[in-house]
Amino acid sequence: MDSSSEGKSQSPSESEMLTQKSLPMESIDDYFKGNGIEPSSIKIDISYDSPDAINRTQQEEVHQRKLAFAKFIIKEASVYAIGLCLVIALASVSLVVILDKKASSESQAWSKSTLTALMTAIAGYVFGKNSSS
Repeated sequence: MDSSSEGKSQSPSESEMLTQKSLPMESIDDYFKGNGIEPSSIKIDISYDSPDAINRTQQEEVHQRKLAFAKFIIKEASVYAIGLCLVIALASVSLVVILDKKASSESQAWSKSTLTALMTAIAGYVFGKNSSS
């Protein structure tokens, strides 16, 4: 190895940089004016949402989803829950009366007709929803 090449760096020297042909530089204003754009009409709006604002927005979205779910439970699901409780209670009373040996035949007939009507209503609700007539 040559000892003179050890001290030299790979970057171009100052004389090489001065001899390179330089490109003409124009200002940004001149560039815009040359393309028919008035530089003073350019407006740059930079907005920044802080992490706190983003976190607050996400928390509000979660709260809105929870509130919508609670409204659904109160308005829709509670009606079905109450109806289900009434059906279970009616079916339970009817079964107890039917299975009771001491119950009168009139009460047992009422219980049988009530259970029949209840089963018919449930079948009509379940299968009637699927038919489009």
